[in-house]
Amino acid sequence: MFQSKWISDLGAATPVEDAARRVLTIRLEGVRDCLGHALREPERDIEFVHQLRVATRRASAALEIFAECLPPKVRKTTRSTIRNIRRAAGKARDWDVFLARLVDDVDKVPADDRATLDMLVGYAMAHRLPAQEGLEESCRDYPFGFERCMAETVSAIGHRGGGKAPLATFVRPLLGRLLDELNQAAVCDRSNYQHLHDTRIVGKRLRYAIEMFVDCFGPALRATLYPAITEMQQVLGDVNDHFNAVRLYTALGAKLGVFLFGHGRRYQSFIDQLKAQHEAQLQEGCQLFQLWWEGWQKPEIQMGIADLLSSTPATWHLLRETGNTTVATSQRTEPATPLTAAMLTAAMLNAKRTA
Repeated sequence: MFQSKWISDLGAATPVEDAARRVLTIRLEGVRDCLGHALREPERDIEFVHQLRVATRRASAALEIFAECLPPKVRKTTRSTIRNIRRAAGKARDWDVFLARLVDDVDKVPADDRATLDMLVGYAMAHRLPAQEGLEESCRDYPFGFERCMAETVSAIGHRGGGKAPLATFVRPLLGRLLDELNQAAVCDRSNYQHLHDTRIVGKRLRYAIEMFVDCFGPALRATLYPAITEMQQVLGDVNDHFNAVRLYTALGAKLGVFLFGHGRRYQSFIDQLKAQHEAQLQEGCQLFQLWWEGWQKPEIQMGIADLLSSTPATWHLLRETGNTTVATSQRTEPATPLTAAMLTAAMLNAKRTA
């Protein structure tokens, strides 16, 4: 099963209402198709649930972007339907990732630690099976209920701000705002994993918007900016996975000590090893994000952004460094200065202290 991420046939002069109808149709069809595989044959490929979660994220992004094209009641109902499916798929996917990491190197696990590995697999399965039931509960009358939702949503489209307005005038301010939000998020404390998570979410919204409107602009959007955003999402996605694993192993170790009445020590050593591995990978991920951030500030990226937003009336924030603090500025022509090595070292030392 393959769902194209790109929306084709949209141009800068496409009326907003027509664009909304095409985008929402494609994105909702993507959710419907992925749902069938995730519900009916999840055991065949764990990627089916992952593809469903991505499809729901893309549909949510489309609903947010074209919110003004839908009546409030229809928008609220469809958004709630997609959100429920996304959350259910997210729970299932998180346990799929946890299980995959556990069994990936199962043959390399020492015999003394096999009992702990088996316990962890059982613990994960005890959560994954109910997660599948939750996914089924999120769309009990599939496919007919979801297809009714699709039909009602698409038939209700009508742009209240002028459906014949050209798409480019609608999209440029949107991309400018998302790019601005990304820069503002990325200059936050990179040793704070909640801030990194927030940056990843902003990056997702930008990525999904680019996938919709890539044909409305020049080649730099697809060839330069989109790969950079995708790389950032991969880095921060791994950081998020490792952070969640550290948190889970920490909580699990504490629970074993309480509920096994002193017998949890037989499992603790291997759990501590796994936790330490994820902590090390977490730190590596933070370093990779710093390297990405420095690359994002290179002239070719900033020039691509300036070209994209050249006709946008909204102010665009580039970045500059003042002393030891990176701040935002409303100048478009000034290239950003990379963060210093001292700043990176301080951030990583702080991350180690708080991990």
